[in-house]
Amino acid sequence: MAARVQSSWAIVAVLLAVAPQLGCGARAEVAAPPAEEPRPARVERQTVTDNGDESITDFYQPLALFGDWVEDPRYGNVWVPSDDVVGEDFVPYLTGGGWVATDAGWIFRTPWDETWGWAVFHYGRWYDNDAYGWVWAPEVVWGPSWVDWRYGGAYVGWAPRAPEGGVVAPDAYTFVETPHLLDPRAGTDRVPADGVRAVYDQTKPSHQRSGVPASHLAAAGVVVQPTHQEVPGPGSIRKQARLAATRILPGTARKKKTAGTPGAQTPGTSRSGGHGRHSSKP
Repeated sequence: MAARVQSSWAIVAVLLAVAPQLGCGARAEVAAPPAEEPRPARVERQTVTDNGDESITDFYQPLALFGDWVEDPRYGNVWVPSDDVVGEDFVPYLTGGGWVATDAGWIFRTPWDETWGWAVFHYGRWYDNDAYGWVWAPEVVWGPSWVDWRYGGAYVGWAPRAPEGGVVAPDAYTFVETPHLLDPRAGTDRVPADGVRAVYDQTKPSHQRSGVPASHLAAAGVVVQPTHQEVPGPGSIRKQARLAATRILPGTARKKKTAGTPGAQTPGTSRSGGHGRHSSKP
C-alpha cells in the first residue's frame, strides 16, 4: 500500500513539472494592439483677424475657381493651384511675374493679382508637397510678400517662406545676379539648379522685412525708387474677394472644376502634372 501511494505522488510530481511546458494551466498572453502611428502635430496659424470679423474661410470660395482645397494633417485646409491656371512647373514668387519695389515693400506683381494673386502672394505661406507640388496655407495677416531673402557677393535670392514649423531648404531659393532682381520676369537669368547650393553658401539671410538691404543693391549699381502704385490685398479680405469676383473673365479660371469644399481631398493622393525644382518640406 505504501509503495502504491509513493508511486501516485511521483506521478503527480512529474505532471506538475511538465505542465508549464505543455501549456496546461498557463495563462494565455494577449498581444497588445499595434501602436498607432503618431499624427503630425497641428501647427498654430493666425486664421481669424484680430477683431474676429474675418477668417481663412473667406478665401475658400474665391480661390475655388482657380484650384482645389484639400486637407493637410498638419496645416488644415490648404489650397492647391490648378495646372490649367498656373502651368505644371509653377513656383510661387517665380512663375508669371516680377519684383517691384513699393512704399509697402517688395511685392511680386503678376497678371493674377486682380483675381487670386491678391490673396496667395500677400497672405499665408507656401510649402512644397510631395503629392501636389506647391501648396498654400492660408493666414489672415497681410504682407507685401512672404519670402525669405538672401544676399551677398554678386547675388540676391529669395524663397517662399514656409508655414510655422516648416523649413526652407537651400534648393528652394532662386538666385540671380543682383541687377537682374528688377527683371520683368523673375528668375529669367537665375542660377541653374546645380549651382544653387554653392551660391546659397556664399550669401547670408536678410533680416529686413522689406527685402534686401539698399546698400547691397547700390553696390551692384541698382537704384531702387519705390513706386506709389496701389498694392494688392491690404484691407478687408471679404471686400477684396468681392472685388476680385467682378474681374474674373472667361478663360481665366481652370478648365475643369471639381468640388471646392475644403477637406474634399487629402495630400498623399496623386495629382496630375509636375512641380518646380524647389523644395520646402514642413
